[in-house]
Amino acid sequence: MRKFFPLFLVLVVALVSVFAFAEDAIETENFEPEHKPSYVVPIGDYNRHVGDDGITVWFGTSNNFVVLPYMNRSGYYFDTNKPDLPQKATVTVRTEAYIPCYLTMTVMGNQAKTILESFGPNAFAARGPEDNYLLAFDNEIGGFVNAAWQNLGHGTNAEFAPGKGYYIQGCDVFKVDIYANDTFKYDVIGKAFINENADISGPADETLNLEMRSKIGSNNWQTDTVVFTDTVLGNRVNILEKPACSSATVYHQFRVPYLTTTAHGKYTGAVIFEAYTI
Repeated sequence: MRKFFPLFLVLVVALVSVFAFAEDAIETENFEPEHKPSYVVPIGDYNRHVGDDGITVWFGTSNNFVVLPYMNRSGYYFDTNKPDLPQKATVTVRTEAYIPCYLTMTVMGNQAKTILESFGPNAFAARGPEDNYLLAFDNEIGGFVNAAWQNLGHGTNAEFAPGKGYYIQGCDVFKVDIYANDTFKYDVIGKAFINENADISGPADETLNLEMRSKIGSNNWQTDTVVFTDTVLGNRVNILEKPACSSATVYHQFRVPYLTTTAHGKYTGAVIFEAYTI
């Protein structure tokens, strides 16, 4: 437009001059007033839309420009593939594991070994009594010991007169090994001896007590001596309690008193080694 603007001014001036000149000429020719032409100079920009291309576009944004007003158009998110805004699908499955309980105990002594295993609940492993296996108290095998559990000697005709402070010890020390994958206790149940054929019609004792001392692992022998006096149910003594997945080794030594009130003859009783989970 800038190239043509001077030319446009020239043309306008030229046209105005021509019109003025023509008007003077007409007036000089004495035209009648009713035939006299009139000329109006246009107001405004006559060529304002000469360069229009016939296209108009208008764009604007506003909350007023909606057709369905109930739609929520705020807080939306354009679903582009952005690593910082990933998607995820998660399923959580609850898990449970049930480990069966296991308990084993091995008892060894006096030329015999017993291995017991318990697999799972309500599984009671038990053995004994055996007809050909026993814990014998005899002066020829275990011999005599004093109150401090010291050996005094043994023999068929060992010269030890009955009296306070003398005992006949069992034929062997018993070793018990235990393992469990659950918390467990280990007890010893001892029954006092019942007279089988001794003469107890006089001052002799009707029963014979059983005595025991214990040793756990490599520790020293315990100083306390346990005395079992009940001949029916026996006396229960807890030796130890261990947490799950623990092992234990216990040694037991037994003896019976050799008193002036202990009649000659046979006596019978029982010892029960018992490990159990709790």
